[in-house]
Amino acid sequence: PTDNAIAERFVGIFKLAVVERYRYENIGHFIEFAQKWLNFYNQTRPHESLRNKTPNQFATDSNLQIVSYLVVNNAQ
Repeated sequence: PTDNAIAERFVGIFKLAVVERYRYENIGHFIEFAQKWLNFYNQTRPHESLRNKTPNQFATDSNLQIVSYLVVNNAQ
């Protein structure tokens, strides 16, 4: 965890919000929910560390590249 604290924190949040919160009928249902959550996380959810802006708002204000809508490929 000391090597990349930001990535470790994100993985922890993802596990709590997506992996451990629900029981999924199949892998496709899990991937669909994960995709929705990842897009919510980048486009809608304010982050305290970004002065209560979404990552995309922060990127726009800072002249950085925004994260487009993510599509997770469901290869079943």
